[in-house]
Amino acid sequence: MTVIAEGLPSPHLQRKIHEVQVFLAQNLAYDVDLNAIAAHASLSPYYFTRQFTAMVGTPPYRYLISLRIQRAAQLLLESELTV
Repeated sequence: MTVIAEGLPSPHLQRKIHEVQVFLAQNLAYDVDLNAIAAHASLSPYYFTRQFTAMVGTPPYRYLISLRIQRAAQLLLESELTV
């Protein structure tokens, strides 16, 4: 019998959240509908947002903005692109 520690998300939920993180990282240039992502993960938007925030430490949209800023900084440092 498998026992999940109280307060820890299930491995299945952890996998779903990780898949969302990968999806967001791979789709930085596109408009992302977090309600659609929650539905794709078979979670309500409210529950998805709460669980994502609990596991990642930041809400999904703020996480996406952070990824975009990191990518922009990387492009400025590693390319001839200007602002």
